[in-house]
Amino acid sequence: MTAQSFQENATGALQKKGTVVRVAQEADAEGVCEVLKRSVREVCVQDHRFDQALLESWCGNKTPEKVRSWIRDSENFFLVLEGGLGQLLGAAVYNRANRVIDLCYLVPEAIGQGNGLRLLRSLEAEAKRLGHERISLFSTRTARMFYTRGGYVPNGEPKPVAGAVVGFPMIKTLCDLSQAS
Repeated sequence: MTAQSFQENATGALQKKGTVVRVAQEADAEGVCEVLKRSVREVCVQDHRFDQALLESWCGNKTPEKVRSWIRDSENFFLVLEGGLGQLLGAAVYNRANRVIDLCYLVPEAIGQGNGLRLLRSLEAEAKRLGHERISLFSTRTARMFYTRGGYVPNGEPKPVAGAVVGFPMIKTLCDLSQAS
């Protein structure tokens, strides 16, 4: 990241081109729900193939109450991507205890502009700050190439993770283990 493309403000938020990556607040819960549901419904078509029962199952836990509990959970490093008008465009969570990215979603209009990578790199920075050598996740079919481009590699056989949605386990080494002390 160069100083020209990113600027950290006094609240610790990362800014670029009218958007900001910042730590989620409980007040963001409804907006985060909208991001998650839109991303699942509009972006993850390869995964749900318009199966309404699967969509209902996948989106079922994306309620304001549940999202607030994820935000309050001290094990979660929960970030949002906020647009210039205050609208939420993305959400991502790194579970510090499990060393797992639990989610990284964008609304369709935020895809293809480097926003997903900004969220991903911010989660990775937190993992590095904590001294975590590796970070893992379960990818959807839709996101697999995104994570591969981000340096993640397969880490086992695919398996169901949300009803009939197939999760592809992936992992990334964050530091050179041969040089770790």
